[in-house]
Amino acid sequence: METLVGAKERIPNWLTGLFIQADNQLNGISGNARDDTGLYELHKNIVEKFVDKMIEEAERYAGIRHHFLEELPTDIWTSRQVRSGNTVTSGYGPAGCSATTSPPCAGTHGPGMSYCYGCNSDVKTFNKFVSKWPAPPKNEVPANYRANIDEADGQPDDTANDNDPIVPNDTRRWAGLYEKPEWREWNAHFLNTNNTCDSATGVAQREHHLYPQKWAGIDCSAFVQRVVNTADPGVNAGIASELPEVKMPAPAHVAHLFRRMPPTC
Repeated sequence: METLVGAKERIPNWLTGLFIQADNQLNGISGNARDDTGLYELHKNIVEKFVDKMIEEAERYAGIRHHFLEELPTDIWTSRQVRSGNTVTSGYGPAGCSATTSPPCAGTHGPGMSYCYGCNSDVKTFNKFVSKWPAPPKNEVPANYRANIDEADGQPDDTANDNDPIVPNDTRRWAGLYEKPEWREWNAHFLNTNNTCDSATGVAQREHHLYPQKWAGIDCSAFVQRVVNTADPGVNAGIASELPEVKMPAPAHVAHLFRRMPPTC
């Protein structure tokens, strides 16, 4: 364990490194006279890279940029409204919003992506589809909502009655689906309704106003899985090791544990 925690340096300092390369070969092979444990190399080449990449990706979802061209979650969205008796309280919105802006806000939510139960948006998808308007309080989501928010007035638009162009389904999405009772209502619909199946993807298209894929954001489970998945290529690229197991992506029987899959038909 002394090499894992770095008590003994196995990767040469910058001066020694001009003449001696790091020991990244297996013990007992031709040309390797050091025969150290290899734990330090494993820690530096695998553990540190993997953990650092996970932290970097997690911070990106929180709105912290590490690279100049890195895409961060948009700040335009406004969180859910909350009803207390007959009063509806505005959600929290982007920088510069106030009680008099359109939409109004009770304060700013800060950088990062919206929490949304059952949702698994990545940053690019969130930025493309999230609406600037807040979703209504729980139990008040219109039945005709299908990720079809008209950005002019913040309402679902599936008719031409308002003289506006019809907003296609699966475009602008509200942020912030609740677990109770909304997701459970959709789940009951999912389990008890026969829906059409997308033959190309094999995914059941569960058309419902509380279907998580019609909402924008991410929950804790999807967040952890996306962070782990993003760390995979960071681990497998540029590794100074002769071990074939760490040069290749995780085997399918392991990798599938980290993939969040939509319900199948």
